[in-house]
Amino acid sequence: MSLILSFDEIVSACQGELKTQIDEALPELQQVAIDTRTISKPALFVALKGERANGHDYLEQAREQGAVVALVEDFQPVQMTQIKVDDCQKALVAIAKATRAAFQGKVSAITGSSGKTSTKEALVALLKPHYWVSFTQGNQNNELGVPLTLVNLDANAEQLVLEMGARKPGDIKALMEIASPDVAMITNIGVAHIEIFGSQEQIFEAKSEIYQGLDNGGVAIINRDDPFFEQLEKKSAHVKKSLSFSIEDALADVYASDVVLAPESTKFCLHYQDVSVDCSINQSGKHALINVLAASACALVLGVQSLDELIKGMSDLSTISGRNQVLNGNWGGSLIDDSYNANPLSTKAAIDLLALYDQRKILVLGDMGELGNQSTEMHQEVLQYACDQHIDEVLVSGFRMQQAAKQFERIRAFDSLDHLLVGLKMLLKKDDVVLLKGSRSEKLEQLIPPLTNESENSDKETAKCS
Repeated sequence: MSLILSFDEIVSACQGELKTQIDEALPELQQVAIDTRTISKPALFVALKGERANGHDYLEQAREQGAVVALVEDFQPVQMTQIKVDDCQKALVAIAKATRAAFQGKVSAITGSSGKTSTKEALVALLKPHYWVSFTQGNQNNELGVPLTLVNLDANAEQLVLEMGARKPGDIKALMEIASPDVAMITNIGVAHIEIFGSQEQIFEAKSEIYQGLDNGGVAIINRDDPFFEQLEKKSAHVKKSLSFSIEDALADVYASDVVLAPESTKFCLHYQDVSVDCSINQSGKHALINVLAASACALVLGVQSLDELIKGMSDLSTISGRNQVLNGNWGGSLIDDSYNANPLSTKAAIDLLALYDQRKILVLGDMGELGNQSTEMHQEVLQYACDQHIDEVLVSGFRMQQAAKQFERIRAFDSLDHLLVGLKMLLKKDDVVLLKGSRSEKLEQLIPPLTNESENSDKETAKCS
Protein backbone atom coordinates (compact mmCIF):
# COMPACT_ATOMS: atom_id res chain seq x y z
CA MET A 1 0.00 0.00 0.00
CA SER A 2 1.16 3.52 -0.74
CA LEU A 3 -0.49 6.78 0.18
CA ILE A 4 -1.82 9.16 -2.44
CA LEU A 5 0.39 12.00 -1.22
CA SER A 6 4.16 11.83 -1.26
CA PHE A 7 6.23 12.98 1.71
CA ASP A 8 7.02 16.30 0.00
CA GLU A 9 3.32 16.84 -0.74
CA ILE A 10 2.45 16.19 2.90
CA VAL A 11 5.01 18.77 4.07
CA SER A 12 3.63 21.26 1.55
CA ALA A 13 0.00 20.60 2.54
CA CYS A 14 0.55 21.31 6.24
CA GLN A 15 3.04 24.14 5.58
CA GLY A 16 5.32 22.73 8.23
CA GLU A 17 8.94 23.32 9.18
CA LEU A 18 10.99 20.23 8.36
CA LYS A 19 13.78 19.01 10.62
CA THR A 20 15.70 15.87 9.69
CA GLN A 21 17.52 14.13 12.53
CA ILE A 22 18.63 10.99 10.68
CA ASP A 23 21.12 10.47 7.87
CA GLU A 24 19.46 7.71 5.85
CA ALA A 25 16.77 8.37 3.25
CA LEU A 26 13.15 8.08 4.30
CA PRO A 27 11.24 5.00 3.17
CA GLU A 28 7.97 5.57 1.31
CA LEU A 29 5.22 6.40 3.80
CA GLN A 30 2.48 3.76 3.96
CA GLN A 31 0.45 4.93 6.96
CA VAL A 32 -0.62 7.98 8.96
CA ALA A 33 -1.37 7.24 12.62
CA ILE A 34 -2.49 9.10 15.73
CA ASP A 35 -2.14 6.07 18.04
CA THR A 36 1.20 4.28 18.42
CA ARG A 37 -0.64 0.98 18.94
CA THR A 38 -1.93 1.05 15.37
CA ILE A 39 1.45 1.55 13.68
CA SER A 40 2.52 -1.46 11.64
CA LYS A 41 4.44 -0.02 8.66
CA PRO A 42 6.52 3.06 7.75
CA ALA A 43 4.31 5.79 9.14
CA LEU A 44 3.78 9.46 9.79
CA PHE A 45 2.84 9.81 13.47
CA VAL A 46 0.63 12.80 14.28
CA ALA A 47 1.36 13.89 17.87
CA LEU A 48 -2.06 15.17 18.88
CA LYS A 49 -2.53 16.91 22.20
CA GLY A 50 -5.66 15.53 23.87
CA GLU A 51 -7.37 15.82 27.23
CA ARG A 52 -5.97 12.50 28.44
CA ALA A 53 -2.70 12.16 26.57
CA ASN A 54 -0.15 14.21 24.67
CA GLY A 55 1.16 12.50 21.56
CA HIS A 56 4.48 14.33 21.94
CA ASP A 57 5.21 12.07 24.91
CA TYR A 58 5.01 8.98 22.68
CA LEU A 59 7.39 9.82 19.83
CA GLU A 60 10.02 7.31 20.92
CA GLN A 61 7.36 4.59 21.19
CA ALA A 62 6.04 5.58 17.76
CA ARG A 63 9.57 5.32 16.32
CA GLU A 64 10.02 1.87 17.82
CA GLN A 65 6.71 0.76 16.29
CA GLY A 66 7.74 1.87 12.80
CA ALA A 67 7.01 5.58 12.51
CA VAL A 68 9.66 7.35 10.43
CA VAL A 69 8.21 10.89 10.57
CA ALA A 70 6.39 12.80 13.30
CA LEU A 71 4.06 15.77 12.96
CA VAL A 72 4.67 17.92 16.05
CA GLU A 73 3.97 21.33 17.52
CA ASP A 74 7.38 21.44 19.21
CA PHE A 75 10.50 19.64 18.04
CA GLN A 76 11.31 16.68 20.27
CA PRO A 77 14.71 15.13 21.19
CA VAL A 78 13.95 11.92 19.29
CA GLN A 79 16.02 10.58 16.39
CA MET A 80 13.44 10.81 13.64
CA THR A 81 12.37 13.28 10.98
CA GLN A 82 9.90 15.82 12.34
CA ILE A 83 7.54 18.37 10.79
CA LYS A 84 6.67 21.28 13.07
CA VAL A 85 3.25 22.91 12.69
CA ASP A 86 1.17 25.32 14.78
CA ASP A 87 -1.65 22.82 15.37
CA CYS A 88 -1.38 19.09 14.65
CA GLN A 89 -5.11 18.53 14.25
CA LYS A 90 -5.47 21.40 11.78
CA ALA A 91 -2.44 20.08 9.92
CA LEU A 92 -4.05 16.63 9.72
CA VAL A 93 -7.15 18.24 8.21
CA ALA A 94 -5.00 20.13 5.71
CA ILE A 95 -3.31 16.89 4.61
CA ALA A 96 -6.75 15.25 4.32
CA LYS A 97 -8.03 18.08 2.10
CA ALA A 98 -4.94 17.80 -0.10
CA THR A 99 -5.47 14.05 -0.37
CA ARG A 100 -9.10 14.58 -1.37
CA ALA A 101 -8.05 17.06 -4.04
CA ALA A 102 -5.59 14.53 -5.46
CA PHE A 103 -8.02 11.59 -5.38
CA GLN A 104 -9.48 10.82 -8.80
CA GLY A 105 -12.12 8.32 -7.66
CA LYS A 106 -15.61 8.71 -6.22
CA VAL A 107 -16.35 9.62 -2.59
CA SER A 108 -19.63 8.79 -0.85
CA ALA A 109 -20.67 9.92 2.62
CA ILE A 110 -23.25 8.35 4.94
CA THR A 111 -24.83 9.69 8.09
CA GLY A 112 -28.05 9.07 10.03
CA SER A 113 -29.43 8.35 13.48
CA SER A 114 -29.01 4.60 13.08
CA GLY A 115 -27.80 2.13 10.48
CA LYS A 116 -24.77 4.18 9.35
CA THR A 117 -22.21 1.44 9.83
CA SER A 118 -24.39 -1.36 8.47
CA THR A 119 -25.25 0.71 5.39
CA LYS A 120 -21.58 1.57 4.90
CA GLU A 121 -20.64 -2.11 5.06
CA ALA A 122 -23.45 -2.99 2.64
CA LEU A 123 -22.31 -0.36 0.15
CA VAL A 124 -18.72 -1.60 0.35
CA ALA A 125 -19.90 -5.17 -0.35
CA LEU A 126 -21.92 -4.02 -3.38
CA LEU A 127 -19.01 -2.02 -4.81
CA LYS A 128 -16.20 -4.52 -4.20
CA PRO A 129 -16.93 -6.85 -7.15
CA HIS A 130 -16.38 -3.87 -9.47
CA TYR A 131 -13.96 -1.44 -7.78
CA TRP A 132 -10.99 -1.12 -5.44
CA VAL A 133 -12.78 0.25 -2.37
CA SER A 134 -11.43 2.06 0.71
CA PHE A 135 -13.77 2.82 3.58
CA THR A 136 -14.16 4.00 7.17
CA GLN A 137 -12.75 1.45 9.59
CA GLY A 138 -14.75 0.74 12.75
CA ASN A 139 -16.45 3.88 14.02
CA GLN A 140 -13.85 6.41 12.85
CA ASN A 141 -16.57 8.81 11.78
CA ASN A 142 -15.71 12.00 13.67
CA GLU A 143 -13.45 15.05 13.35
CA LEU A 144 -10.38 12.82 13.66
CA GLY A 145 -11.63 9.63 12.04
CA VAL A 146 -12.75 11.16 8.74
CA PRO A 147 -9.48 13.01 7.98
CA LEU A 148 -7.50 10.00 9.18
CA THR A 149 -9.41 7.79 6.73
CA LEU A 150 -8.70 10.22 3.91
CA VAL A 151 -4.97 10.60 4.56
CA ASN A 152 -4.61 6.81 4.65
CA LEU A 153 -6.38 6.42 1.33
CA ASP A 154 -4.67 3.80 -0.82
CA ALA A 155 -3.23 5.18 -4.05
CA ASN A 156 -4.96 2.33 -5.92
CA ALA A 157 -8.44 3.11 -4.54
CA GLU A 158 -11.26 3.88 -6.96
CA GLN A 159 -14.05 4.38 -4.41
CA LEU A 160 -14.01 5.82 -0.89
CA VAL A 161 -16.99 5.20 1.41
CA LEU A 162 -17.10 7.45 4.46
CA GLU A 163 -19.27 7.27 7.55
CA MET A 164 -19.99 10.59 9.28
CA GLY A 165 -21.22 11.05 12.84
CA ALA A 166 -22.44 14.16 14.64
CA ARG A 167 -22.41 15.09 18.30
CA LYS A 168 -23.45 18.69 17.79
CA PRO A 169 -24.65 21.07 15.08
CA GLY A 170 -21.88 21.91 12.65
CA ASP A 171 -20.04 18.59 12.92
CA ILE A 172 -21.30 17.23 9.59
CA LYS A 173 -20.71 20.57 7.89
CA ALA A 174 -17.05 20.49 8.97
CA LEU A 175 -16.62 16.90 7.77
CA MET A 176 -18.21 17.74 4.42
CA GLU A 177 -15.72 20.57 3.93
CA ILE A 178 -12.92 18.04 4.40
CA ALA A 179 -14.33 15.14 2.37
CA SER A 180 -16.20 16.95 -0.42
CA PRO A 181 -18.14 13.80 -1.41
CA ASP A 182 -19.77 13.16 -4.76
CA VAL A 183 -22.72 11.33 -3.17
CA ALA A 184 -24.34 11.84 0.24
CA MET A 185 -26.94 9.83 2.14
CA ILE A 186 -28.95 10.07 5.36
CA THR A 187 -30.16 6.66 6.53
CA ASN A 188 -32.88 8.11 8.80
CA ILE A 189 -33.71 10.90 11.23
CA GLY A 190 -34.29 9.37 14.67
CA VAL A 191 -33.83 10.49 18.25
CA ALA A 192 -30.34 9.18 19.00
CA HIS A 193 -28.42 11.79 21.05
CA ILE A 194 -31.56 13.92 21.44
CA GLU A 195 -30.30 14.92 24.89
CA ILE A 196 -27.44 16.71 23.15
CA PHE A 197 -29.39 18.16 20.22
CA GLY A 198 -32.54 19.09 22.15
CA SER A 199 -35.18 17.94 19.65
CA GLN A 200 -35.67 15.71 16.62
CA GLU A 201 -35.97 18.84 14.51
CA GLN A 202 -32.48 19.87 15.62
CA ILE A 203 -31.21 16.38 14.75
CA PHE A 204 -32.77 16.84 11.30
CA GLU A 205 -30.96 20.17 10.89
CA ALA A 206 -27.65 18.65 11.97
CA LYS A 207 -27.90 15.57 9.76
CA SER A 208 -29.14 17.51 6.72
CA GLU A 209 -25.84 19.40 6.69
CA ILE A 210 -24.62 16.43 4.62
CA TYR A 211 -26.95 17.45 1.77
CA GLN A 212 -26.28 21.16 2.14
CA GLY A 213 -22.56 20.40 1.94
CA LEU A 214 -22.89 18.82 -1.51
CA ASP A 215 -21.93 21.04 -4.40
CA ASN A 216 -24.49 21.41 -7.15
CA GLY A 217 -22.92 18.54 -9.10
CA GLY A 218 -23.42 16.07 -6.25
CA VAL A 219 -26.07 13.40 -5.78
CA ALA A 220 -28.33 13.05 -2.73
CA ILE A 221 -29.67 9.63 -1.67
CA ILE A 222 -32.89 10.14 0.34
CA ASN A 223 -35.00 7.80 2.47
CA ARG A 224 -38.54 8.11 1.14
CA ASP A 225 -39.91 6.26 4.20
CA ASP A 226 -38.52 8.83 6.63
CA PRO A 227 -41.06 11.28 8.15
CA PHE A 228 -38.68 14.10 7.21
CA PHE A 229 -38.55 13.05 3.53
CA GLU A 230 -40.10 16.21 2.06
CA GLN A 231 -37.89 18.44 4.19
CA LEU A 232 -34.82 16.44 3.20
CA GLU A 233 -35.77 16.90 -0.46
CA LYS A 234 -35.79 20.65 0.08
CA LYS A 235 -32.38 20.54 1.74
CA SER A 236 -30.99 18.80 -1.35
CA ALA A 237 -32.86 20.81 -3.95
CA HIS A 238 -29.68 22.52 -5.18
CA VAL A 239 -27.96 19.31 -6.37
CA LYS A 240 -28.16 18.02 -9.94
CA LYS A 241 -29.67 14.67 -9.00
CA SER A 242 -31.31 12.79 -6.15
CA LEU A 243 -32.40 9.20 -5.75
CA SER A 244 -34.93 7.99 -3.20
CA PHE A 245 -35.18 4.53 -1.68
CA SER A 246 -38.01 2.77 0.12
CA ILE A 247 -38.88 -0.56 1.61
CA GLU A 248 -42.40 -0.45 0.16
CA ASP A 249 -43.21 2.78 -1.73
CA ALA A 250 -43.22 2.24 -5.50
CA LEU A 251 -42.81 5.99 -6.00
CA ALA A 252 -39.20 5.65 -4.84
CA ASP A 253 -36.42 5.30 -7.41
CA VAL A 254 -35.15 2.16 -5.68
CA TYR A 255 -37.65 0.03 -3.76
CA ALA A 256 -38.51 -3.50 -2.68
CA SER A 257 -41.62 -5.61 -3.13
CA ASP A 258 -42.64 -9.17 -2.28
CA VAL A 259 -40.56 -9.04 0.91
CA VAL A 260 -40.22 -12.32 2.80
CA LEU A 261 -38.55 -12.00 6.19
CA ALA A 262 -37.06 -15.07 7.87
CA PRO A 263 -35.04 -15.21 11.10
CA GLU A 264 -31.65 -15.18 9.33
CA SER A 265 -32.40 -14.14 5.75
CA THR A 266 -34.53 -11.84 3.61
CA LYS A 267 -35.93 -12.37 0.12
CA PHE A 268 -37.31 -9.50 -1.94
CA CYS A 269 -37.75 -8.12 -5.42
CA LEU A 270 -35.54 -5.10 -6.12
CA HIS A 271 -36.87 -2.40 -8.48
CA TYR A 272 -35.04 0.39 -10.33
CA GLN A 273 -35.97 2.21 -13.55
CA ASP A 274 -38.71 -0.23 -14.60
CA VAL A 275 -36.34 -3.18 -14.12
CA SER A 276 -36.66 -5.70 -11.30
CA VAL A 277 -34.65 -8.65 -10.04
CA ASP A 278 -35.20 -11.22 -7.29
CA CYS A 279 -32.71 -10.93 -4.43
CA SER A 280 -31.77 -12.76 -1.26
CA ILE A 281 -29.51 -11.60 1.56
CA ASN A 282 -28.25 -13.47 4.61
CA GLN A 283 -29.51 -10.76 6.94
CA SER A 284 -32.95 -10.35 8.46
CA GLY A 285 -35.29 -7.62 9.57
CA LYS A 286 -36.73 -4.59 7.83
CA HIS A 287 -33.86 -2.48 9.16
CA ALA A 288 -31.35 -4.72 7.34
CA LEU A 289 -33.39 -4.51 4.14
CA ILE A 290 -33.67 -0.72 4.21
CA ASN A 291 -29.89 -0.50 4.71
CA VAL A 292 -29.35 -2.68 1.62
CA LEU A 293 -31.81 -0.60 -0.41
CA ALA A 294 -30.01 2.58 0.61
CA ALA A 295 -26.67 1.04 -0.34
CA SER A 296 -28.13 -0.17 -3.64
CA ALA A 297 -29.29 3.32 -4.59
CA CYS A 298 -25.86 4.69 -3.76
CA ALA A 299 -24.01 1.96 -5.68
CA LEU A 300 -26.09 2.57 -8.81
CA VAL A 301 -25.14 6.24 -8.70
CA LEU A 302 -21.47 5.41 -8.13
CA GLY A 303 -21.18 3.38 -11.29
CA VAL A 304 -22.58 -0.13 -10.83
CA GLN A 305 -24.20 -0.61 -14.21
CA SER A 306 -27.27 -2.76 -13.58
CA LEU A 307 -29.30 -4.64 -10.99
CA ASP A 308 -27.68 -7.89 -12.11
CA GLU A 309 -24.26 -6.36 -11.50
CA LEU A 310 -25.48 -4.97 -8.19
CA ILE A 311 -26.55 -8.28 -6.70
CA LYS A 312 -23.10 -9.81 -7.26
CA GLY A 313 -22.05 -8.22 -3.97
CA MET A 314 -25.12 -9.21 -1.98
CA SER A 315 -23.75 -12.68 -1.25
CA ASP A 316 -20.87 -11.04 0.63
CA LEU A 317 -23.12 -9.15 3.01
CA SER A 318 -22.40 -10.23 6.57
CA THR A 319 -23.38 -9.18 10.06
CA ILE A 320 -21.05 -6.98 12.10
CA SER A 321 -19.90 -7.92 15.57
CA GLY A 322 -22.37 -6.47 18.08
CA ARG A 323 -25.00 -5.78 15.44
CA ASN A 324 -27.52 -8.61 15.09
CA GLN A 325 -24.78 -11.23 15.12
CA VAL A 326 -26.27 -14.69 15.71
CA LEU A 327 -24.22 -16.92 18.06
CA ASN A 328 -24.82 -20.42 19.36
CA GLY A 329 -25.99 -20.20 22.96
CA ASN A 330 -24.67 -22.82 25.39
CA TRP A 331 -28.24 -23.73 26.44
CA GLY A 332 -28.98 -25.15 22.98
CA GLY A 333 -30.55 -22.05 21.48
CA SER A 334 -29.49 -18.86 19.68
CA LEU A 335 -28.03 -15.65 21.10
CA ILE A 336 -28.47 -12.52 18.98
CA ASP A 337 -25.81 -9.99 19.91
CA ASP A 338 -27.09 -6.49 19.10
CA SER A 339 -25.32 -4.93 22.06
CA TYR A 340 -23.18 -2.39 20.20
CA ASN A 341 -25.54 0.52 20.85
CA ALA A 342 -29.22 1.40 21.17
CA ASN A 343 -31.79 4.11 20.56
CA PRO A 344 -35.59 3.79 20.29
CA LEU A 345 -35.57 3.28 16.52
CA SER A 346 -32.86 0.61 16.49
CA THR A 347 -34.32 -1.13 19.55
CA LYS A 348 -37.73 -1.47 17.92
CA ALA A 349 -36.01 -2.85 14.82
CA ALA A 350 -34.25 -5.43 17.01
CA ILE A 351 -37.59 -6.39 18.59
CA ASP A 352 -39.06 -6.84 15.11
CA LEU A 353 -36.19 -9.18 14.27
CA LEU A 354 -36.67 -11.23 17.43
CA ALA A 355 -40.40 -11.49 16.72
CA LEU A 356 -39.65 -13.38 13.49
CA TYR A 357 -38.50 -16.47 15.39
CA ASP A 358 -40.91 -19.31 16.05
CA GLN A 359 -39.06 -20.40 19.19
CA ARG A 360 -39.60 -18.91 22.64
CA LYS A 361 -38.25 -15.38 22.54
CA ILE A 362 -36.33 -13.65 25.36
CA LEU A 363 -35.39 -9.99 25.11
CA VAL A 364 -32.64 -8.50 27.31
CA LEU A 365 -32.57 -4.70 27.33
CA GLY A 366 -30.26 -2.14 28.87
CA ASP A 367 -30.70 1.61 29.09
CA MET A 368 -30.80 3.78 25.97
CA GLY A 369 -28.57 6.78 26.61
CA GLU A 370 -28.75 10.48 25.73
CA LEU A 371 -32.54 10.76 25.44
CA GLY A 372 -32.85 13.80 27.70
CA ASN A 373 -36.18 14.70 29.30
CA GLN A 374 -37.98 12.25 27.01
CA SER A 375 -36.02 9.31 28.39
CA THR A 376 -38.70 7.82 30.65
CA GLU A 377 -41.39 8.07 27.97
CA MET A 378 -39.15 6.50 25.31
CA HIS A 379 -38.08 3.61 27.54
CA GLN A 380 -41.73 2.89 28.37
CA GLU A 381 -42.59 3.11 24.68
CA VAL A 382 -39.96 0.51 23.79
CA LEU A 383 -41.13 -1.85 26.54
CA GLN A 384 -44.73 -1.49 25.37
CA TYR A 385 -43.58 -2.26 21.84
CA ALA A 386 -41.94 -5.47 23.05
CA CYS A 387 -45.17 -6.49 24.76
CA ASP A 388 -47.19 -5.70 21.63
CA GLN A 389 -44.88 -7.92 19.56
CA HIS A 390 -45.61 -10.84 21.92
CA ILE A 391 -42.04 -11.31 23.14
CA ASP A 392 -42.28 -14.15 25.67
CA GLU A 393 -39.89 -12.80 28.30
CA VAL A 394 -38.40 -9.33 28.73
CA LEU A 395 -35.52 -8.78 31.16
CA VAL A 396 -34.05 -5.33 31.78
CA SER A 397 -31.20 -3.71 33.66
CA GLY A 398 -30.08 -0.11 34.02
CA PHE A 399 -31.71 2.64 36.05
CA ARG A 400 -33.93 3.99 33.26
CA MET A 401 -35.15 0.58 32.18
CA GLN A 402 -35.86 -0.40 35.79
CA GLN A 403 -37.95 2.74 36.27
CA ALA A 404 -39.86 2.18 33.03
CA ALA A 405 -40.46 -1.49 33.86
CA LYS A 406 -42.52 -0.54 36.93
CA GLN A 407 -45.42 0.13 34.56
CA PHE A 408 -45.41 -3.48 33.31
CA GLU A 409 -46.24 -6.47 35.48
CA ARG A 410 -44.64 -9.11 33.26
CA ILE A 411 -41.27 -7.43 32.72
CA ARG A 412 -38.42 -8.60 34.95
CA ALA A 413 -36.09 -5.82 36.18
CA PHE A 414 -32.64 -6.37 37.71
CA ASP A 415 -30.30 -4.00 39.50
CA SER A 416 -27.12 -5.39 37.91
CA LEU A 417 -25.94 -7.49 34.98
CA ASP A 418 -24.80 -10.19 37.39
CA HIS A 419 -28.29 -10.53 38.85
CA LEU A 420 -29.83 -10.38 35.38
CA LEU A 421 -27.56 -13.21 34.21
CA VAL A 422 -28.66 -15.38 37.14
CA GLY A 423 -32.32 -14.65 36.37
CA LEU A 424 -31.82 -15.31 32.66
CA LYS A 425 -30.12 -18.66 33.24
CA MET A 426 -33.02 -19.76 35.44
CA LEU A 427 -35.44 -19.01 32.58
CA LEU A 428 -33.51 -20.55 29.69
CA LYS A 429 -34.81 -23.66 27.95
CA LYS A 430 -33.49 -25.55 24.94
CA ASP A 431 -34.10 -23.76 21.61
CA ASP A 432 -34.86 -20.39 23.26
CA VAL A 433 -33.73 -17.32 21.31
CA VAL A 434 -32.19 -14.48 23.34
CA LEU A 435 -31.50 -10.98 22.01
CA LEU A 436 -29.24 -8.43 23.74
CA LYS A 437 -29.80 -4.71 23.11
CA GLY A 438 -28.59 -1.63 24.97
CA SER A 439 -26.40 1.45 24.78
CA ARG A 440 -22.66 0.90 24.86
CA SER A 441 -22.48 2.24 28.43
CA GLU A 442 -24.58 -0.74 29.59
CA LYS A 443 -21.86 -3.25 28.58
CA LEU A 444 -24.33 -5.99 27.67
CA GLU A 445 -21.54 -7.66 25.70
CA GLN A 446 -20.26 -8.89 29.08
CA LEU A 447 -23.15 -11.38 29.06
CA ILE A 448 -21.86 -13.09 25.93
CA PRO A 449 -18.97 -15.20 27.34
CA PRO A 450 -21.10 -16.94 30.01
CA LEU A 451 -23.87 -17.59 27.46
CA THR A 452 -21.76 -18.97 24.60
CA ASN A 453 -19.07 -21.55 23.99
CA GLU A 454 -15.45 -20.60 24.52
CA SER A 455 -14.43 -21.23 20.91
CA GLU A 456 -17.10 -18.84 19.64
CA ASN A 457 -15.99 -16.20 22.10
CA SER A 458 -12.46 -16.48 20.71
CA ASP A 459 -13.80 -16.01 17.18
CA LYS A 460 -15.79 -12.99 18.31
CA GLU A 461 -12.77 -11.34 19.88
CA THR A 462 -10.79 -11.98 16.72
CA ALA A 463 -13.54 -10.35 14.66
CA LYS A 464 -13.53 -7.31 16.93
CA CYS A 465 -9.80 -6.83 16.43
CA SER A 466 -9.70 -7.40 12.68
